[in-house]
Amino acid sequence: MTIGKKIIQGLKFPPITFFFVVLLIYFGFNGYVKFIAEGTNWEDGEIIYMNATQFEFTPNNITVVKDTLVVLKINSSGELEPGFTMHGFYLEGYEISDVLPFDKTTTIRFKADKVGVFNFMCTVICGSGHLNTQGQITVVEDQP
Repeated sequence: MTIGKKIIQGLKFPPITFFFVVLLIYFGFNGYVKFIAEGTNWEDGEIIYMNATQFEFTPNNITVVKDTLVVLKINSSGELEPGFTMHGFYLEGYEISDVLPFDKTTTIRFKADKVGVFNFMCTVICGSGHLNTQGQITVVEDQP
């Protein structure tokens, strides 16, 4: 009997749950969120165009109304220090993370269903000013 079969037989929950946990680990939480959100009509969302350049996101302060479908289109461009080829993106509170390849536009979608101020930042070391590559998304209850 293989180790995998022993592990599955020793589990106290249905094997399908084990399968989904493995998928979640393999694809990451962000992939799971994208999979669940595929049926959403994102064309009704608020599209926000952003640039990720050497040491800043533009815009870096964004305000949306609660329950808005947010579509971030982030273009990674500009000059990078030698040896660096991409940026990253992480949104606290929503646990959304993605890589932003250089000279490409990455689309990130989420529903702004929590009121508050949520920091976002670059997650790939992109040079000496990496820690300055950050911003905030503010989700408000009503139209500002």
